[in-house]
Amino acid sequence: MYFIGIFILITGAVIVFLKATTNNVRWLIISCLSVLYINFYLNFTLYPRMSALKGENQAADYVNQFYPGSRLGVFQNRRNGFEFYAHQTVQQVDVDKWIAGYERDRIYYVDDVNYPELVSKKAQFKVLKQFVDRNSENIIKYIRSPKNEPSVHHGYLIHSE
Repeated sequence: MYFIGIFILITGAVIVFLKATTNNVRWLIISCLSVLYINFYLNFTLYPRMSALKGENQAADYVNQFYPGSRLGVFQNRRNGFEFYAHQTVQQVDVDKWIAGYERDRIYYVDDVNYPELVSKKAQFKVLKQFVDRNSENIIKYIRSPKNEPSVHHGYLIHSE
């Protein structure tokens, strides 16, 4: 796929050098083609690999596969990967209202910020699945080999008991 992109880039550069009249127009068009190729690479190669390392995206894929008709929720709307990739509507619910019994029939995505708060308030819930979340770490080293080092961040899918 990248060979096709490189081929198109080189072919475009050759056509520009043969057809363009001034030097400024040549370099302008070649610069535009180069930026388009870099954008193509970032959108179709780097972003999917980085996105697969995010806990909320993994949680959304898991919910879509194993709990397709479930009602979903989050406690804080800090990052929207879970809301974006989940096929169902995701509702934001206040933590204290949830502990008091409001909207307990949902599956919630929580991260390392919300999870200790739930545990400290002695909320009754069951962890359905834990996910490794590599959002705030040096992401480049995990793109090459994501299995080498453990992550210090986690995301959780929980359901009330």
